[in-house]
Amino acid sequence: MNKKIITVGGATTDTFIKYEDSETLKISNKTGTRSFLLLEYGGKLEVKDLNYYTGGGGTNSAVSFSRLGFEASTICKVGKDSGGERILEKLRAEKVNTDHVVISEKGKSGRSFIIPSFESDRTIFAYRGITTSLQITDISEKLIKNNNFLYVTSLSGKSSKIFKTLVQKAKKLGLQVATNPGISQLRDGATTLADALKFVDIFILNSSEAKQFMRSLLENDYIQSSKSKEKCGLRKKDGPELFQSFTCYEDIHFNLGHFFKDILSRGPKTVVVTNGSEGVYVANKKNVFFCPSPDVNVVNTLGAGDAFGSCFSAQIFDGRTIEESITKGVINACSVIEYEDAKIGLLTKTELEKKFNKINTKLIQRSSLE
Repeated sequence: MNKKIITVGGATTDTFIKYEDSETLKISNKTGTRSFLLLEYGGKLEVKDLNYYTGGGGTNSAVSFSRLGFEASTICKVGKDSGGERILEKLRAEKVNTDHVVISEKGKSGRSFIIPSFESDRTIFAYRGITTSLQITDISEKLIKNNNFLYVTSLSGKSSKIFKTLVQKAKKLGLQVATNPGISQLRDGATTLADALKFVDIFILNSSEAKQFMRSLLENDYIQSSKSKEKCGLRKKDGPELFQSFTCYEDIHFNLGHFFKDILSRGPKTVVVTNGSEGVYVANKKNVFFCPSPDVNVVNTLGAGDAFGSCFSAQIFDGRTIEESITKGVINACSVIEYEDAKIGLLTKTELEKKFNKINTKLIQRSSLE
């Protein structure tokens, strides 16, 4: 099988601010617990170091696919500035085709400022820049036609409006489609995203994004058949975390089983929910698979989602089983979070196979969704 893929999404330059005296505050309510980074108002904070990389879901996933042996092209929008040049240089160095990157003279390239916490998480100040203005006219139909797969990451601002047209066009031309949408698409464009799922093969979210998506659909009265207090058979008191409970909206209760059944009914063949250090859940029409995350030295969680989603999709596109695909996705994500930025730890196909051969796939749990 030819392995030519297009990624579409954000492109940024990332500045890591090494601030070692960070403090956090945790606040809990009935919907869960949130943590906040505390910065003293009016204070002058001394930082130890600054490091510079490139990021953004579109470029992270393109580099990942390239290292895994795919012929990768990426579609993103950058400014005609130093940031844009750095992004293009990194992509070319990783053998990613940049012929279809849109270079604009009317705006600045996206940029992020990242402050890692002492708990190995991070707070990000994200300036989206020109990346939010990507239009469907920026994407050549000839390019889509000449590829086998499409992988769409977070689209923010005006660019989110191209999603349905893009995936519909790709499916019409015979491509397999995977997507890992961003929070703004799930919150503000939930019904449009739901309508587009009929053109998607693999749908990937993290647990907080999945909850937001379901709340958004409920708020817009978009879910009809699932509005009940009926419990899905997945609920297990002694099972993985998301088997036990999921989320509530007013008097409607949704758990992981409800979420998977609803999304699968809209078109995707495979639905993924990642849950950080706990592990990953993957569902198809018949089963839900859970793969626990192994112990790993966490330096920074930035890029873990891109690493998992791209690697998992690469394996599915390559005809691998769910068990092998989920395991390799977790391996790739674990490798990335051992480094400061989102690209250094991305594994090559050879490196991935070596690590996979040492893993016991029998640790994966399977439950019926029927």
